[in-house]
Amino acid sequence: MNTSKPLYLFFDYDNTVRVNDAVSQKTVDAMEYARALGHRLILCTGRARGSKISDFSTLPWDGAIYGGADILYHGKLCEEHVADLEDILIWTAYSMRTHRFFILEGQNEIVRYRFDKKLGAFTKQEIKEQCAEICDIIKENPITKISILGTDFATAELPKTQMNPIVHPSYLEVFGNGRDKGVAIRRFCELFDVDLAQCACFGDSMNDYPMFAVCPIGIAMKWAPEELAKTATYQAQSDEGVAEGIAWLLGQKE
Repeated sequence: MNTSKPLYLFFDYDNTVRVNDAVSQKTVDAMEYARALGHRLILCTGRARGSKISDFSTLPWDGAIYGGADILYHGKLCEEHVADLEDILIWTAYSMRTHRFFILEGQNEIVRYRFDKKLGAFTKQEIKEQCAEICDIIKENPITKISILGTDFATAELPKTQMNPIVHPSYLEVFGNGRDKGVAIRRFCELFDVDLAQCACFGDSMNDYPMFAVCPIGIAMKWAPEELAKTATYQAQSDEGVAEGIAWLLGQKE
């Protein structure tokens, strides 16, 4: 990696850039410093576009990847992907039968269903009617990914679809049709003729694992799980993981 040439830095958002519900001034300063040196800053969040990140415009982004699928660069939507309808309905039925808090993450908005509040089993008719409602919703709000709350997914039997489930301690992320952050970064590089050897990523959780596998430099936050930390080139020792990681990467003394 040649730091005298433009680097492409891909950042997870939740608990990486935004920590404890805020973006620190140290993070903003470090990102602005990197960008002033000519490096490119790309948001690479597991969130779908419909989540409407409130402080997106306050940070010096050059582009964004949402939900491992939708790619924006210099303010232009360059590529988007949606989950297969049949797969979405399979996951809907599964979440109803197992009484889950079920979240559809779309290009325009996030839709939440509290199937976990249902007393007793859902009938076949209720499942059929719910799936019909979701079919109508998807017409106006194409779905990028699904999130399902729960703590037992590591041992649960999950539906077999084309979608890509990633287990977290308290929830399950289901990315569309084999998509993930690593796939999206590779595609970004193809679209914009970027040398993957000039890419580095910052993250804190297992949905970041695919981008750590793709980028030659991976910077893990202090609180990253052991499985991710083992794959990292560098793990932050402070709570200011982005600022610390940028300083380490660029050889800047704190």
